[in-house]
Amino acid sequence: MSIVSLSTADMLAQELRRLINNGSLQDGDRLVERDLASRFSVSRIPLREAIQQLQREGLVEVYRNRGAVVKTLSVTDVDEIYQLRALMEGEAIFQSMQYIDSETIIRAELVHKLLGSTSDPVQQGLYNREFHELLYRKCKNQRLLKMINELQQQIERYEIF
Repeated sequence: MSIVSLSTADMLAQELRRLINNGSLQDGDRLVERDLASRFSVSRIPLREAIQQLQREGLVEVYRNRGAVVKTLSVTDVDEIYQLRALMEGEAIFQSMQYIDSETIIRAELVHKLLGSTSDPVQQGLYNREFHELLYRKCKNQRLLKMINELQQQIERYEIF
C-alpha cells in the first residue's frame, strides 16, 4: 500500500476544484487570493500555486493585474470536450478489455442498474462516472487516463446541475 502525501497547494487545489464542481464557486466568480488565504488559513504562496494548477486544468482563467476567475465554458467548449472524451474513453475501454476481469464486469452491471434506478442528479453523476471508470480502469496508458480525468474535471460542474 502506498501513501501519497499531498502538498498544501495540492490540497487547496482539490478543495477549490470541489467548490467549483459543487457550484459554491460559480462561473465568473473571482478567486481573491487574500480572501481565500484567510478562509483556508494558509499563506498566499500555496494558494497561488493551487490557482495555477487549476488554470492548467482549464478550470480557472488568470488575468494579468486582475486576478483569477472561475472559467466559463461556452457551448462550443462543452461540445469539444464531449467529442474528445468520446474518442479517448472509447480507446481506453478498447485497451482495457484485454485485461478486464469478471468481477469488474459484474460491478459495472450493478452500477449501471443503480444508475437507472435513481433520479437524484448528483447520485446519477457519481454512478455514471464510476461506470465509465470501471470499464477503462485496466487501460495501461496512464497519459490517456490522465487526459480523460482532466477533461472530466473541466466539465463536471455542468453535469451535476
